[in-house]
Amino acid sequence: GGKKIFLYKSKIRSISLNCDLEGTVVELIQNP
Repeated sequence: GGKKIFLYKSKIRSISLNCDLEGTVVELIQNP
């Protein structure tokens, strides 16, 4: 959803390229 769009626009692009890590980072952003 919108959280992933935020990832791609953020400085975490290198991490968002990895699907597994992307899901983890999204969780961290949703639940800081």
